[in-house]
Amino acid sequence: MKTSRIKKSGLNANGTNPSRVSIKELFSLSFLKDFKWYEWAIIACMTIAQLIASILTETNAGIAIFNYTISLAGFLYVVCASRCSFWIFIFGLYQPIGYGIVCLTSGVYGEMIVNFAYFVPMQIIGIALWIKNYIMQKKSYTSNSTTVSVKNLKPKQYLIIVPIVVVCYVAVYFLLTLLDGQRLPYLDAFISVLCILGTLLLTLRYVENWYVYLIVNTASAVLWGISMFQNDISAPFMFILYITYTLYSVIGLIQWRKSAKADKQTKTTNIKTETLYESKENESDNSVSTKDLVETDVNLPSNTNSENQQNIDANLLDSTQKSQDNS
Repeated sequence: MKTSRIKKSGLNANGTNPSRVSIKELFSLSFLKDFKWYEWAIIACMTIAQLIASILTETNAGIAIFNYTISLAGFLYVVCASRCSFWIFIFGLYQPIGYGIVCLTSGVYGEMIVNFAYFVPMQIIGIALWIKNYIMQKKSYTSNSTTVSVKNLKPKQYLIIVPIVVVCYVAVYFLLTLLDGQRLPYLDAFISVLCILGTLLLTLRYVENWYVYLIVNTASAVLWGISMFQNDISAPFMFILYITYTLYSVIGLIQWRKSAKADKQTKTTNIKTETLYESKENESDNSVSTKDLVETDVNLPSNTNSENQQNIDANLLDSTQKSQDNS
């Protein structure tokens, strides 16, 4: 059976070795070709808005360009995240480093610490976990998937997550109140803790990360909106960025929910297909065993009758000889 040979050889449905993954395969630029018209429109509007903000606030050109690159990297990050593209980790390295610098200069230390100490290393961990899942997807000999799979949280996982988030929020809030120059510690702590949760869920490929980021992005837009009235030169750029994030979080949530449903159906199909292949292989093995058993059963009586006949002939010969001796 062809499918059985593919399975035993470790090849996928395309007949290729799924354990071999190239950089070109993972970081294809196809995501740019798949850009929708509204995504190009968002980039255009974000560019114009940040240009106007830099003119109105008389921001230094170098700072304005730096803030714009952070905004663009952040937008591309959420676009790639919504499509489960590995480019998420490239933009995910630059964006938290740049954003962490902005938070440092703006006195938002909670988010600065989270970006430098958590988001940056999580990109390394995330790409390792995604590649592992990607290889597992390719090993499925009934799947031609070119991306990672996504899933949903179970009800019992919520019972674990919610208390941990509450405890972490209280702890981070009190730590931030101890720092001089810290602004809006209650909001900063809320955003920082949920950012950690959202990134963890994204790394583990849970759909619920988009619900978390929808809350985070809305709260961040409020944070930078307040900062605009405190003469923060970076606030207008960050406010526009998080308004964009908030809108695109809805798009990402819709796309991941569709992907989770499709992945669940694919998984069910794969399980049924594997069960069918195994049952066919077992039937083939059983038919061979039955044939051998029948051949053995047929031969046994023949051998037994031959041996009995030889014994009878030997007894008759002995009896004849004894009769002759007596006579």
